[in-house]
Amino acid sequence: MTLDDERLDGPAGLGARALCMALLDTAQETHGQLGDGADANALHDFRVAVRRLRTGLRACEALLPPAAGRKPRRKLGKLARATAVAREADVEMTWLAAHREHAAPKNQPAIDWLVAHVTERRQGCCAKFSAEVDRPFHKAAIRLRARLLSRNGHCASAEIHAPLGQAIANLLLAQANALGQALATATRGAEIAAVHIARIEAKRLRYLLDPLRNCQRADSTQVVATLRELQDVLGDLHDAVALCDAIGDALPKAAAAEARRLHGVVADGGTQAALKAGRKDDLIAGLLALDVAAHERLRAGLAALQRDWPQDRMAAMLGAVAELAVALGANDAESDNARVVATD
Repeated sequence: MTLDDERLDGPAGLGARALCMALLDTAQETHGQLGDGADANALHDFRVAVRRLRTGLRACEALLPPAAGRKPRRKLGKLARATAVAREADVEMTWLAAHREHAAPKNQPAIDWLVAHVTERRQGCCAKFSAEVDRPFHKAAIRLRARLLSRNGHCASAEIHAPLGQAIANLLLAQANALGQALATATRGAEIAAVHIARIEAKRLRYLLDPLRNCQRADSTQVVATLRELQDVLGDLHDAVALCDAIGDALPKAAAAEARRLHGVVADGGTQAALKAGRKDDLIAGLLALDVAAHERLRAGLAALQRDWPQDRMAAMLGAVAELAVALGANDAESDNARVVATD
């Protein structure tokens, strides 16, 4: 949904309902394309649509009827977490396929083992898809639509009758502040937890800016493009962390499986010589080689974040957001506060 002057000048309460309704429409459309959840692209589109809807409900909570706010958002969050395993498995499979092309032959068994391990994890997620995602989302979407359409329930926000443009301007400034603080912490200390927070805040800001692309009054196209670059770096870091965690989880399982196999050799009357001949060190060594590669990717991503996103670039991006807020109706004092955070 692209916002035009008529919508921006209209009451914030009605505009918030329309925005969230459009986001719900998209989420239901992508949900209808999921099937059994096995298609990676369809799953990605659905997860993005649900995140956008959750962000919209969160941002507009004060402008919506009480029943359309926090509770539906929590339910959607639970559904999003239920699809996280399958999405992370898709990312890991993509990385393993690319890594296989350059891996040493002795490490191929480890790649095959990890592929099987990840595939099993994803299949388990898809087997529960209908019960944990499909039917619950369908019910939640119907209830949310009814609540967004309902005129019952009093909204206490003073902004409900103010212009939508002014309400969005205030949301943009608040979210720009949140991102500025998170980025400052992430780039200064290169801590994974801070990077994760920055990634979430960047998504929330971009989702707020997306409806303003090609808007005559406040075109967010350039800022969104810059945010996409930042999200690519932060997203790659998130994938690297997930990959490191997956390999870390697989290593003890592989070691345990090997120990059980050797125990079987002993139980069958195997000698020390048989045990030595039957050991398969390549699996553990290969998994450790993958672990090294995954952590190298993680360290390279952290270095890229610090190198490519210096303070002046962050300040310029957040300053551009503040200018959009001014165009939408924010006062200069609020915009100055956003610029201060961007340069701290």
